[in-house]
Amino acid sequence: PKEMDFVHEASNAARAAKDFENVRTSLYIPTVISAMKRVLIMEYIQGGRVDDLEYLARHKIDRNKVALELARIFNQMVFINGWFHAVRMLSS
Repeated sequence: PKEMDFVHEASNAARAAKDFENVRTSLYIPTVISAMKRVLIMEYIQGGRVDDLEYLARHKIDRNKVALELARIFNQMVFINGWFHAVRMLSS
């Protein structure tokens, strides 16, 4: 239920950004523009899904490097920071 409270989610995004501010990584957390209980407006980031192999190939992105970076970020969140935060981006 807390994940559907976007004010809470905005604070989680800020917490994740702070956790990674001194960690060299390709992680990018979009800026929160506005957060209300049922509305979250974040900076628009153009890109593709990490599981879209055609997108990765088309943009010459090494999927093995993507997998290693995702594992490194996940491990940092879970085993070092002690919590995991993920934002699912939806597009229209």
